[in-house]
Amino acid sequence: MAETHFNEKVTRIYPERKGTYIALNAKLPYYFLPLEHENYDAIFSMVMSAAINGLILTIRITGGKFGDHELVEYVTIDFPA
Repeated sequence: MAETHFNEKVTRIYPERKGTYIALNAKLPYYFLPLEHENYDAIFSMVMSAAINGLILTIRITGGKFGDHELVEYVTIDFPA
């Protein structure tokens, strides 16, 4: 079974017209968050928060693709206790 969750620090965010590319721990290819995602604003805010604060972001994918990039289904952040 293919991996569906990826937990790393955000190392690059690349917004463009159709959505935002997200790189974790400088690994490529990017994950893609499409602009039409129903929770785009919330997910983008969480990605930015994780990047700014150096937190681990978990990206969940479902196997959908945008070009060669896995589509983001949702994200989570675990805050230090």
